[in-house]
Amino acid sequence: MTQHPDDDFDGIRVFAPETDDDGLDASEVAEEPKPGLDEVEATLRRGVYPRSVLIGLSDLSARDVRQVRLFWDAVAPDVRIAVVSELNDLAEERVDYLFGRVLRSLLDDPEPAVRQHAITGLWEVTDPDLALTLIAMLNDDPSEDVRAEAARALARYAEQAELGECDDALAEQVRNALLSTIEDSAESLHVRARALEAASVFARDERIHSAIDFFFDEDDTGFRATALYAMGRSMNSEFLPRILNETASDDAELRFESARAAGRLGDTTALPVLADLAGDDDAEVRQAAINALGEVGGKAAIRLLRSIAESAPEADEELLEAALEEASAVVDPLLLDTDDS
Repeated sequence: MTQHPDDDFDGIRVFAPETDDDGLDASEVAEEPKPGLDEVEATLRRGVYPRSVLIGLSDLSARDVRQVRLFWDAVAPDVRIAVVSELNDLAEERVDYLFGRVLRSLLDDPEPAVRQHAITGLWEVTDPDLALTLIAMLNDDPSEDVRAEAARALARYAEQAELGECDDALAEQVRNALLSTIEDSAESLHVRARALEAASVFARDERIHSAIDFFFDEDDTGFRATALYAMGRSMNSEFLPRILNETASDDAELRFESARAAGRLGDTTALPVLADLAGDDDAEVRQAAINALGEVGGKAAIRLLRSIAESAPEADEELLEAALEEASAVVDPLLLDTDDS
Protein backbone atom coordinates (compact mmCIF):
# COMPACT_ATOMS: atom_id res chain seq x y z
CA MET A 1 0.00 0.00 0.00
CA THR A 2 1.33 3.42 -0.97
CA GLN A 3 2.28 5.72 1.89
CA HIS A 4 1.04 9.30 1.86
CA PRO A 5 3.30 12.05 3.29
CA ASP A 6 1.59 14.02 6.05
CA ASP A 7 2.64 17.35 4.58
CA ASP A 8 1.19 16.71 1.11
CA PHE A 9 -2.27 18.15 1.77
CA ASP A 10 -2.18 21.74 0.49
CA GLY A 11 -4.89 22.90 -1.85
CA ILE A 12 -7.26 20.04 -1.10
CA ARG A 13 -10.94 20.79 -0.94
CA VAL A 14 -14.08 18.68 -0.72
CA PHE A 15 -17.34 20.28 -1.71
CA ALA A 16 -20.88 20.99 -0.51
CA PRO A 17 -24.04 23.20 -0.61
CA GLU A 18 -26.54 24.69 1.84
CA THR A 19 -28.13 23.10 4.88
CA ASP A 20 -27.22 19.98 6.84
CA ASP A 21 -29.35 17.29 8.42
CA ASP A 22 -29.02 18.87 11.86
CA GLY A 23 -31.38 21.64 10.73
CA LEU A 24 -28.80 24.39 11.14
CA ASP A 25 -28.47 27.19 8.65
CA ALA A 26 -25.10 28.50 7.52
CA SER A 27 -24.87 31.28 10.10
CA GLU A 28 -25.71 28.94 12.99
CA VAL A 29 -23.10 26.38 11.93
CA ALA A 30 -20.47 29.06 11.40
CA GLU A 31 -21.00 30.30 14.98
CA GLU A 32 -20.82 26.79 16.48
CA PRO A 33 -17.41 26.19 18.07
CA LYS A 34 -15.28 23.60 16.32
CA PRO A 35 -14.54 20.62 18.59
CA GLY A 36 -10.91 19.95 19.39
CA LEU A 37 -9.23 16.76 18.27
CA ASP A 38 -9.12 15.43 21.84
CA GLU A 39 -12.92 15.57 21.89
CA VAL A 40 -13.08 13.95 18.45
CA GLU A 41 -10.84 11.13 19.63
CA ALA A 42 -12.78 10.51 22.84
CA THR A 43 -16.09 10.47 20.98
CA LEU A 44 -14.97 8.12 18.20
CA ARG A 45 -13.39 5.74 20.72
CA ARG A 46 -16.84 5.45 22.33
CA GLY A 47 -18.20 4.26 18.99
CA VAL A 48 -20.35 7.29 18.20
CA TYR A 49 -19.84 9.99 15.58
CA PRO A 50 -22.31 12.91 15.78
CA ARG A 51 -21.93 15.50 13.08
CA SER A 52 -21.38 18.18 15.71
CA VAL A 53 -18.14 16.38 16.58
CA LEU A 54 -17.10 15.30 13.09
CA ILE A 55 -16.78 18.92 11.99
CA GLY A 56 -13.69 18.94 14.18
CA LEU A 57 -11.99 17.02 11.35
CA SER A 58 -12.53 19.90 8.92
CA ASP A 59 -9.71 22.14 7.65
CA LEU A 60 -6.91 20.37 9.52
CA SER A 61 -3.26 21.34 9.41
CA ALA A 62 -0.58 18.77 8.64
CA ARG A 63 0.16 18.60 12.36
CA ASP A 64 -3.54 18.00 13.10
CA VAL A 65 -3.59 15.16 10.58
CA ARG A 66 -0.64 13.53 12.32
CA GLN A 67 -2.54 13.74 15.62
CA VAL A 68 -5.60 12.10 14.04
CA ARG A 69 -3.50 9.25 12.71
CA LEU A 70 -2.10 8.60 16.20
CA PHE A 71 -5.55 7.53 17.43
CA TRP A 72 -7.37 6.62 14.21
CA ASP A 73 -6.38 2.96 14.01
CA ALA A 74 -7.63 2.42 17.57
CA VAL A 75 -11.16 3.41 16.48
CA ALA A 76 -13.36 0.42 15.65
CA PRO A 77 -13.31 -0.49 11.92
CA ASP A 78 -17.08 -0.12 11.49
CA VAL A 79 -16.91 3.33 13.08
CA ARG A 80 -14.04 4.38 10.81
CA ILE A 81 -16.04 3.31 7.76
CA ALA A 82 -19.14 5.16 8.94
CA VAL A 83 -17.15 8.29 9.79
CA VAL A 84 -15.54 8.59 6.36
CA SER A 85 -18.89 8.06 4.65
CA GLU A 86 -20.43 10.71 6.89
CA LEU A 87 -17.62 13.16 6.14
CA ASN A 88 -18.39 12.82 2.44
CA ASP A 89 -22.07 13.49 3.08
CA LEU A 90 -21.26 16.52 5.20
CA ALA A 91 -18.93 17.90 2.55
CA GLU A 92 -21.62 17.57 -0.10
CA GLU A 93 -23.95 19.70 2.01
CA ARG A 94 -21.58 22.44 3.12
CA VAL A 95 -18.86 24.18 1.12
CA ASP A 96 -17.16 25.40 4.29
CA TYR A 97 -16.37 21.87 5.48
CA LEU A 98 -12.95 20.89 4.14
CA PHE A 99 -12.12 17.25 4.85
CA GLY A 100 -9.62 16.74 2.05
CA ARG A 101 -6.51 16.60 4.22
CA VAL A 102 -7.86 14.00 6.60
CA LEU A 103 -9.38 11.94 3.76
CA ARG A 104 -6.10 11.91 1.91
CA SER A 105 -4.33 10.60 5.00
CA LEU A 106 -6.76 7.67 5.10
CA LEU A 107 -5.94 6.25 1.67
CA ASP A 108 -3.76 3.65 3.41
CA ASP A 109 -6.32 2.67 6.06
CA PRO A 110 -6.42 -1.11 6.67
CA GLU A 111 -10.16 -1.20 5.89
CA PRO A 112 -10.96 -1.32 2.15
CA ALA A 113 -14.23 0.56 2.61
CA VAL A 114 -12.40 3.44 4.30
CA ARG A 115 -9.95 3.65 1.41
CA GLN A 116 -12.80 3.51 -1.09
CA HIS A 117 -14.80 6.27 0.61
CA ALA A 118 -11.66 8.39 1.00
CA ILE A 119 -11.02 8.22 -2.75
CA THR A 120 -14.64 9.21 -3.40
CA GLY A 121 -14.36 12.20 -1.09
CA LEU A 122 -11.30 13.53 -2.92
CA TRP A 123 -13.19 13.94 -6.18
CA GLU A 124 -12.27 17.63 -6.55
CA VAL A 125 -8.52 17.13 -6.12
CA THR A 126 -6.50 17.30 -9.33
CA ASP A 127 -2.90 17.57 -8.16
CA PRO A 128 -0.38 15.20 -9.78
CA ASP A 129 0.67 13.51 -6.55
CA LEU A 130 -2.84 12.20 -5.98
CA ALA A 131 -2.93 10.88 -9.55
CA LEU A 132 0.23 8.87 -8.86
CA THR A 133 -1.30 7.53 -5.65
CA LEU A 134 -4.47 6.51 -7.49
CA ILE A 135 -2.43 4.75 -10.18
CA ALA A 136 -0.59 2.81 -7.46
CA MET A 137 -3.89 1.86 -5.84
CA LEU A 138 -5.35 0.80 -9.19
CA ASN A 139 -2.35 -1.43 -9.78
CA ASP A 140 -1.74 -2.82 -6.31
CA ASP A 141 -4.65 -2.47 -3.89
CA PRO A 142 -5.90 -5.89 -2.76
CA SER A 143 -9.54 -4.76 -2.80
CA GLU A 144 -11.46 -4.96 -6.07
CA ASP A 145 -13.80 -2.18 -4.93
CA VAL A 146 -10.88 0.12 -4.12
CA ARG A 147 -9.23 -0.57 -7.47
CA ALA A 148 -12.52 0.18 -9.22
CA GLU A 149 -12.91 3.46 -7.31
CA ALA A 150 -9.31 4.41 -8.13
CA ALA A 151 -10.04 3.81 -11.82
CA ARG A 152 -13.17 5.94 -11.61
CA ALA A 153 -11.25 8.74 -9.89
CA LEU A 154 -8.62 8.77 -12.63
CA ALA A 155 -11.28 9.90 -15.11
CA ARG A 156 -10.67 13.57 -14.31
CA TYR A 157 -6.96 13.13 -14.95
CA ALA A 158 -7.72 11.31 -18.22
CA GLU A 159 -9.76 14.34 -19.32
CA GLN A 160 -6.86 16.64 -18.45
CA ALA A 161 -4.48 14.38 -20.35
CA GLU A 162 -6.65 14.33 -23.47
CA LEU A 163 -7.02 18.12 -23.39
CA GLY A 164 -3.30 18.71 -22.85
CA GLU A 165 -3.95 20.26 -19.45
CA CYS A 166 -1.42 18.22 -17.48
CA ASP A 167 2.24 17.29 -17.70
CA ASP A 168 3.01 14.99 -20.63
CA ALA A 169 4.69 12.43 -18.41
CA LEU A 170 1.72 12.27 -16.06
CA ALA A 171 -0.69 12.08 -18.99
CA GLU A 172 1.21 9.06 -20.32
CA GLN A 173 1.17 7.39 -16.91
CA VAL A 174 -2.58 7.86 -16.55
CA ARG A 175 -3.25 6.59 -20.06
CA ASN A 176 -1.00 3.55 -19.64
CA ALA A 177 -2.43 2.65 -16.25
CA LEU A 178 -6.02 2.73 -17.47
CA LEU A 179 -5.36 0.96 -20.77
CA SER A 180 -3.27 -1.71 -19.07
CA THR A 181 -6.10 -2.35 -16.64
CA ILE A 182 -8.65 -2.59 -19.44
CA GLU A 183 -6.53 -5.18 -21.24
CA ASP A 184 -5.61 -7.18 -18.12
CA SER A 185 -7.51 -10.46 -18.45
CA ALA A 186 -6.56 -11.37 -14.87
CA GLU A 187 -8.36 -8.27 -13.54
CA SER A 188 -12.04 -8.41 -12.69
CA LEU A 189 -14.49 -7.18 -15.32
CA HIS A 190 -15.86 -4.75 -12.73
CA VAL A 191 -12.51 -2.94 -12.42
CA ARG A 192 -11.86 -3.12 -16.16
CA ALA A 193 -15.28 -1.57 -16.81
CA ARG A 194 -14.55 1.37 -14.51
CA ALA A 195 -11.19 1.81 -16.24
CA LEU A 196 -12.90 1.87 -19.64
CA GLU A 197 -15.35 4.52 -18.46
CA ALA A 198 -12.42 6.67 -17.30
CA ALA A 199 -10.27 6.06 -20.38
CA SER A 200 -13.01 6.46 -22.98
CA VAL A 201 -11.90 10.05 -23.63
CA PHE A 202 -8.87 8.54 -25.41
CA ALA A 203 -11.20 7.74 -28.29
CA ARG A 204 -8.51 7.94 -30.95
CA ASP A 205 -6.87 4.86 -29.47
CA GLU A 206 -8.08 1.68 -31.18
CA ARG A 207 -7.77 -0.17 -27.88
CA ILE A 208 -10.68 1.89 -26.57
CA HIS A 209 -12.81 0.87 -29.56
CA SER A 210 -11.93 -2.79 -28.98
CA ALA A 211 -12.80 -2.53 -25.28
CA ILE A 212 -16.13 -0.86 -26.02
CA ASP A 213 -16.95 -3.66 -28.47
CA PHE A 214 -15.96 -6.25 -25.87
CA PHE A 215 -18.21 -4.87 -23.14
CA PHE A 216 -21.06 -4.14 -25.53
CA ASP A 217 -21.11 -7.82 -26.54
CA GLU A 218 -21.35 -8.99 -22.92
CA ASP A 219 -24.65 -10.48 -21.75
CA ASP A 220 -24.50 -8.54 -18.48
CA THR A 221 -26.64 -5.41 -18.61
CA GLY A 222 -24.24 -3.45 -16.42
CA PHE A 223 -21.33 -4.06 -18.78
CA ARG A 224 -23.43 -3.13 -21.82
CA ALA A 225 -24.34 0.06 -19.97
CA THR A 226 -20.63 0.71 -19.43
CA ALA A 227 -20.06 0.39 -23.17
CA LEU A 228 -22.84 2.88 -23.91
CA TYR A 229 -21.45 5.31 -21.34
CA ALA A 230 -18.01 5.00 -22.92
CA MET A 231 -19.46 5.54 -26.40
CA GLY A 232 -20.95 8.83 -25.30
CA ARG A 233 -17.86 9.98 -23.46
CA SER A 234 -15.71 9.15 -26.48
CA MET A 235 -17.49 11.88 -28.49
CA ASN A 236 -17.19 9.58 -31.52
CA SER A 237 -20.25 9.77 -33.79
CA GLU A 238 -19.40 6.36 -35.28
CA PHE A 239 -21.12 4.87 -32.23
CA LEU A 240 -24.41 6.73 -32.78
CA PRO A 241 -26.28 3.94 -34.66
CA ARG A 242 -25.62 1.46 -31.85
CA ILE A 243 -26.54 4.04 -29.24
CA LEU A 244 -29.85 4.84 -30.91
CA ASN A 245 -30.63 1.16 -31.34
CA GLU A 246 -30.40 0.68 -27.56
CA THR A 247 -33.03 3.36 -26.94
CA ALA A 248 -35.57 0.66 -27.81
CA SER A 249 -34.14 -1.80 -25.26
CA ASP A 250 -36.49 -3.49 -22.81
CA ASP A 251 -34.01 -2.63 -20.07
CA ALA A 252 -34.42 0.83 -18.51
CA GLU A 253 -30.73 1.06 -17.61
CA LEU A 254 -29.74 0.67 -21.25
CA ARG A 255 -32.34 3.20 -22.40
CA PHE A 256 -31.02 5.60 -19.76
CA GLU A 257 -27.38 5.22 -20.82
CA SER A 258 -28.24 5.43 -24.50
CA ALA A 259 -30.07 8.71 -23.89
CA ARG A 260 -27.10 10.13 -22.00
CA ALA A 261 -24.67 8.96 -24.67
CA ALA A 262 -26.75 10.47 -27.47
CA GLY A 263 -26.82 13.78 -25.65
CA ARG A 264 -23.06 13.82 -25.24
CA LEU A 265 -22.50 13.17 -28.94
CA GLY A 266 -24.70 16.17 -29.74
CA ASP A 267 -25.84 14.84 -33.11
CA THR A 268 -29.19 16.25 -34.27
CA THR A 269 -29.97 12.87 -35.86
CA ALA A 270 -30.80 11.68 -32.34
CA LEU A 271 -33.45 14.34 -31.68
CA PRO A 272 -36.58 12.39 -32.76
CA VAL A 273 -35.51 9.33 -30.77
CA LEU A 274 -34.73 11.44 -27.72
CA ALA A 275 -38.11 13.13 -28.00
CA ASP A 276 -39.75 9.71 -27.88
CA LEU A 277 -37.68 8.74 -24.85
CA ALA A 278 -38.80 11.93 -23.13
CA GLY A 279 -42.17 10.20 -22.79
CA ASP A 280 -40.70 7.01 -21.28
CA ASP A 281 -42.54 5.41 -18.38
CA ASP A 282 -39.31 5.29 -16.38
CA ALA A 283 -38.68 8.69 -14.77
CA GLU A 284 -34.88 8.44 -14.93
CA VAL A 285 -34.95 7.52 -18.61
CA ARG A 286 -37.39 10.33 -19.34
CA GLN A 287 -35.27 12.88 -17.52
CA ALA A 288 -32.05 11.66 -19.15
CA ALA A 289 -33.70 12.18 -22.54
CA ILE A 290 -34.79 15.70 -21.61
CA ASN A 291 -31.25 16.52 -20.49
CA ALA A 292 -29.92 15.07 -23.73
CA LEU A 293 -32.23 17.24 -25.83
CA GLY A 294 -30.80 20.25 -24.04
CA GLU A 295 -27.25 19.06 -24.68
CA VAL A 296 -27.87 18.60 -28.41
CA GLY A 297 -29.45 22.03 -28.50
CA GLY A 298 -30.53 24.17 -31.44
CA LYS A 299 -33.90 25.31 -32.75
CA ALA A 300 -35.21 21.80 -33.46
CA ALA A 301 -34.40 20.71 -29.89
CA ILE A 302 -36.09 23.83 -28.53
CA ARG A 303 -39.28 23.09 -30.49
CA LEU A 304 -39.31 19.52 -29.22
CA LEU A 305 -38.74 20.58 -25.62
CA ARG A 306 -41.54 23.15 -25.81
CA SER A 307 -43.86 20.49 -27.18
CA ILE A 308 -42.87 18.02 -24.46
CA ALA A 309 -43.43 20.68 -21.79
CA GLU A 310 -47.09 21.02 -22.78
CA SER A 311 -47.94 17.60 -21.35
CA ALA A 312 -44.99 16.84 -19.08
CA PRO A 313 -45.53 15.77 -15.45
CA GLU A 314 -44.96 18.45 -12.85
CA ALA A 315 -41.81 16.63 -11.64
CA ASP A 316 -40.13 17.35 -14.99
CA GLU A 317 -40.97 21.06 -15.24
CA GLU A 318 -37.79 22.42 -13.65
CA LEU A 319 -35.65 20.04 -15.69
CA LEU A 320 -37.39 21.10 -18.89
CA GLU A 321 -36.73 24.75 -18.11
CA ALA A 322 -33.03 24.00 -17.61
CA ALA A 323 -32.89 21.95 -20.81
CA LEU A 324 -34.56 24.76 -22.77
CA GLU A 325 -32.04 27.23 -21.41
CA GLU A 326 -29.16 24.95 -22.40
CA ALA A 327 -30.61 24.27 -25.85
CA SER A 328 -31.06 28.00 -26.42
CA ALA A 329 -27.46 28.80 -25.53
CA VAL A 330 -26.25 27.69 -28.97
CA VAL A 331 -28.89 29.66 -30.89
CA ASP A 332 -28.80 33.33 -31.86
CA PRO A 333 -31.41 34.97 -29.56
CA LEU A 334 -32.75 36.98 -32.51
CA LEU A 335 -33.72 33.73 -34.21
CA LEU A 336 -35.51 32.07 -31.30
CA ASP A 337 -38.89 33.65 -31.99
CA THR A 338 -38.83 33.06 -35.73
CA ASP A 339 -39.71 30.00 -37.75
CA ASP A 340 -40.86 28.08 -34.63
CA SER A 341 -43.64 26.26 -36.39
